[in-house]
Amino acid sequence: MTDVFEIWEKDTVGDSGCGCVPVKMSMIQAQRIMDEIKSQNKTLEQIKTDFSGLKVVRDIVNLRRPRSGYPDHVREFVDIGANPPLFFYNTKLIHGGNFPDYEELKSIIDAAIKRP
Repeated sequence: MTDVFEIWEKDTVGDSGCGCVPVKMSMIQAQRIMDEIKSQNKTLEQIKTDFSGLKVVRDIVNLRRPRSGYPDHVREFVDIGANPPLFFYNTKLIHGGNFPDYEELKSIIDAAIKRP
């Protein structure tokens, strides 16, 4: 069985529920979001390289998705209003609330792998 590392992130373009992009966003805000996404992508590429046997799944938490659209282990945290991003290792929550840098995320995954 392959171990699975999941990241459930917030909708970075704004979860208005209507499926549309927010009307007002400055170029500075848009650039900040793009820089953040690029940094997160780079971190995840490093994680995929370091943990080559780990299946990495990335998805979005948003208001448009029905409750039934989430796996049970994710729905439990969505229902209580947990702050994304949510990081799971084999369906167990290992981190949430912020997207850590590479070193911190690597440490979090290492600790999860070593747990019985």
